[in-house]
Amino acid sequence: AKELFESFDLAPVLQISHIAIPQIVCRLLNLPISIFEHGEIEKILNQNEEWLKRLAFVNTVGDIDEILPLVPSEIKTALLEIKELAQAVKYKNLRIVPLYYSKMRYYDKLFFRFLDGNAVLSGGGNYEIEGIKSSGFGVYTDALIENLDQKERV
Repeated sequence: AKELFESFDLAPVLQISHIAIPQIVCRLLNLPISIFEHGEIEKILNQNEEWLKRLAFVNTVGDIDEILPLVPSEIKTALLEIKELAQAVKYKNLRIVPLYYSKMRYYDKLFFRFLDGNAVLSGGGNYEIEGIKSSGFGVYTDALIENLDQKERV
């Protein structure tokens, strides 16, 4: 997807998340997953956990390095997986969003979205079905065409 966008001279934001992090937070703090499904950040920030408040504002690899000593051990592996992917993709317009929860429930590990404004141009991630580990992604062609059309008009 990255190469596709570069071929059109687009630089959408690449958002990287890990589905396990919101799930682990819910288990640790006895919270419903609906808080993450609905993006109710105020309920997340109202928890009396400094590490969770700090986790909500993680955006970069450097932020992950700073927060690793503070988070519960159950979350560290997922954060390190995000860090490893973020470093490997070498993409400048990158945002790490550890508390984002995708409604695409088949993703069970890392997942990503390419965003331009409010439009999702592409998304994908890792999943396992019947013991077979896979990765996949899709490009939302309608959103991409609309984005290109708007840029052409400017």
